Amino acid sequence: MSDAGRPDKLTAVQLGGSVEVRVHVGDGEVRVVSAGDGSPVVLFDSALGMPLEAWSLVAPTIAMQNRVILWDRPGIGRSGPPASWDAEGMAAAMATVIRSVDETSVIVVGHSRGGIHALALAAFHPELLAGMVLVESSHPDQLNRMPASDGPLLRAVRLLSRAPRPLAKLPAHAVRLLVRARGDRARPGARAMAELAPALSARLDGFVAEHDNGPALLADVAQAIVDRGVPDVPVIVLTGDLNYADPADQATWNGMHEELAALSPLGRHVHVECGHEMPFSSPNAVIDAINEVTRQAGPS
Repeated sequence: MSDAGRPDKLTAVQLGGSVEVRVHVGDGEVRVVSAGDGSPVVLFDSALGMPLEAWSLVAPTIAMQNRVILWDRPGIGRSGPPASWDAEGMAAAMATVIRSVDETSVIVVGHSRGGIHALALAAFHPELLAGMVLVESSHPDQLNRMPASDGPLLRAVRLLSRAPRPLAKLPAHAVRLLVRARGDRARPGARAMAELAPALSARLDGFVAEHDNGPALLADVAQAIVDRGVPDVPVIVLTGDLNYADPADQATWNGMHEELAALSPLGRHVHVECGHEMPFSSPNAVIDAINEVTRQAGPS
């Protein structure tokens, strides 16, 4: 199926009769959506600040043949307030989400920050892991190799997170209206991202909280991998080759992804001609990787 034929929204109908529940995790509760049937089960974890609808161009296709689980982390989407977890806490939360839906092991699909969460689950709950697909994943040591600072976008997000809600949501609604005005000329991925903009703007506090907790979580996951390792399960690491304008930065990013693939003897590194927004711009590449890991993992 071409990318143009994929749905732009994640709905109960497109997920074949999904079930949405609230699951108590730590001091709050999170939104969990499950759908489909078939093994192994696939758990999706979104990028920094992104709700579960970020998988709208991927999850419905996977749900046609596998049971899928999607969740909004604390402070994101329709879940409760933000929570600052260490690696073990994040892994425990994901384990609770998995067990609330299914007791079998899962293939974890993590985009960007979600890849770090997948690695935390691998280190602390290897019994729940059947495989991983790391989509443009963060790397535990990336802040040491590619130092990041609060750029203009993040500074704007911080300001908007403290603004009255109607004002904070105006830029997102403007983006959505502009993309809608383009109609069929807008790429499906761009339309999906634009439709998510208002949901993102409603939880900017969660975005900021996740960002600020990032350095500590990265360091904690790095230590957990050293101490505990990662199970020998099928792993595909997907890298966007159009991520950085500077070839040296792109080479560093590619090298870190080679390291992630090497964490498992069954790991493989795949390059995709796109940027960081791969679940939106190249959903077929993500779907193909999930299907390959599913075949390697076999029924759970």
